[in-house]
Amino acid sequence: MEEEQLEVSMSCRADVKDGVAPRPQKLRLVLLGDRWLDKSVAGNSILRRHVFDLSRDVKMCLKGQSVLEDGRKVVVVSTPERWVHYSIRDPGLLQVNMNTCMAMCPPGPHAFLVVVPVSSLRGREWTVEGPLALLGDTVWRSTLVVFVRRGKLRGSSVESFISKHDFLKALVEKCGNRYQLLDASRSKGCKAQVDELLGKIDAMVEMQKKAGGAGYVAKEEEVSTETEEKKNDVEERASSRRNRAQRRRRTLRSLLESRSSSPAQLQVLLVGAKHAGKTSSANTLLGGAVFPQAGDRPAQVVDSPGWHGRYCSGDTPQALQQQITHSASVCDPHAVLLVLRCDETFTETDRRTAEEHMGRLGFGVWSRTVVLFTRGDGLGGATIEEHIGRWRSLERLVERCGNRYHVFDNTNRAGSFQVRELYEKIEETLVENDASLLLETLENLLQQKQQNSKKALRKMKKVKMEKKKELKEKEEQIEKLQKMIEAEQIRLKRSSADGDIIRSLRERRTLADQHEDEGGVAPTCEKNHEEPVNVWEQVRRRRSQRTQTTLSFNHRTAEDLRRRSTFLTASVQPHRGGVSDGSPAGAEQEVGGATEEKTDAASSWPTAGAAALGAAVGTLVPFLRLPAGIGVRSAVFPAAGAALGSMLIQRGRLGRKELGRKELGRKELGRKELGRKELGEDAQETAEG
Repeated sequence: MEEEQLEVSMSCRADVKDGVAPRPQKLRLVLLGDRWLDKSVAGNSILRRHVFDLSRDVKMCLKGQSVLEDGRKVVVVSTPERWVHYSIRDPGLLQVNMNTCMAMCPPGPHAFLVVVPVSSLRGREWTVEGPLALLGDTVWRSTLVVFVRRGKLRGSSVESFISKHDFLKALVEKCGNRYQLLDASRSKGCKAQVDELLGKIDAMVEMQKKAGGAGYVAKEEEVSTETEEKKNDVEERASSRRNRAQRRRRTLRSLLESRSSSPAQLQVLLVGAKHAGKTSSANTLLGGAVFPQAGDRPAQVVDSPGWHGRYCSGDTPQALQQQITHSASVCDPHAVLLVLRCDETFTETDRRTAEEHMGRLGFGVWSRTVVLFTRGDGLGGATIEEHIGRWRSLERLVERCGNRYHVFDNTNRAGSFQVRELYEKIEETLVENDASLLLETLENLLQQKQQNSKKALRKMKKVKMEKKKELKEKEEQIEKLQKMIEAEQIRLKRSSADGDIIRSLRERRTLADQHEDEGGVAPTCEKNHEEPVNVWEQVRRRRSQRTQTTLSFNHRTAEDLRRRSTFLTASVQPHRGGVSDGSPAGAEQEVGGATEEKTDAASSWPTAGAAALGAAVGTLVPFLRLPAGIGVRSAVFPAAGAALGSMLIQRGRLGRKELGRKELGRKELGRKELGRKELGEDAQETAEG
């Protein structure tokens, strides 16, 4: 140990003396991979001495360290087989294993080295594809692929070896195309390859530091893909798959009850890879009976040879493939059970292998296939849907089988329930593949759909008619309300106009009565000489005025005209007879104003006669027509005659009034002139005196 420390210090002093910047003096590496022997060979080559035992496997992590010629200390941690392990029962087991190996080289490894042997990987593909799906990006950013060769490549390069396997190309791409070949068969060449590998590791660490990283993976970091987000997504898809399967089963069970005939014996064929558990599943189906029963019917179970899958170094021999195909021809199976294990990973290579061998069983085999998972006791508290949801390749395979799957716990030989449920699913598969039943069901569905469509159409028409009728009623109500509003507005306008006319007439009649009582004349029109308001023209324009109001107005007008006619007759009588009343006043009036009275009598006689005649006609005609009924049009002409007579009477009064005013004016002027003369004479006399 003291020699190693001395060698390190001397190397450091030499680097500084030569002016070269010192490199990290300690490099921490973790070896991952499937085979322990390949990892031990790679570790010894990097440390350049024999540290890891090549004679036996140890089921634990081993740590080795050494000081290289340039004074650098290298620490290597080698992991056992199946260290990157999948467990449906304990998804967090991978994180625990990775934390364990990272804790052996604190504060964390600078790089992970995935060791892959340069040899046939047939049947071992899952050892590379599994870690690709289980480890997170935190690991792959600090990972290099180390290809270990213990024999000759026979003229081929490592690049050609990578190109032959899709999973190797995916691995190298995941690591950023960082890989290195270590040829353990050549000691001299291996040393140069190790130096090249260490240089690539240094470049990767420097690149991570420039990106802001620490240059190593701390043990506290998350290195597994089993995050909380992925867990929630898997549970959600598992719930959706379970619900779809349950709905499908309920539909098929309802169709199964209406089925008239069914096969007398169920025939079942089991297929799958070696070590998948076909034989154990067949024994569970038989249940120890020579003639197994599927409910109340006998069942025939045929077990086929297993094809080469995992743990098989070669392809399936042609003779074995023929035996598998012959097994399907022995019995025309009602259902094919594809047996898979549920306690291990399911990679893309596993899916392609299964589909390749299932394709040899004939056309339409997938429509009769049910995926049978064995090792159901390995699920623990998880569900089979969660296991399916964690592997995309397995999801594709189950979907191709129509989402038909079942789980067997072969350790529970008394579990008759799981066998009975599997036979029920097989019967449902029969119903699903019965073309005649499906056609009949389809016809029934179409007829039912047509009936439902007709009912829905009739219902829609009925609802449409009801809506249309309701809309029409609402429109009628709206129109009726609008008419009522318009009629009410017209009535209010007419009432207001009629009220104004009646008030105007009443005011005129009141003023006329007041002037008559005072002995004066009726008021004339305004000074702007506007024509009198023709009341009855307005009445004629309003033809829809109520008849009762018109009749009442005519009655009042007739009564007024009769009264005026009586008064006019009494006033005209003295002019017609030419006889004085014999009083002294009358004689004086005749003597004093003979010329004016003659002129007045001569001018007022035709006027008074016409007024009397118009008033009489206007008064008598309404009373003559009333027994037979009177309308607005027939009442206009008598009323017009009465109005004309009244106007003539007022005109006569105005004439007499004007004459009286002129006479009074002349008398007043005479008195004023006489007064002025008397005042002038008095003033003259006073002046003379």
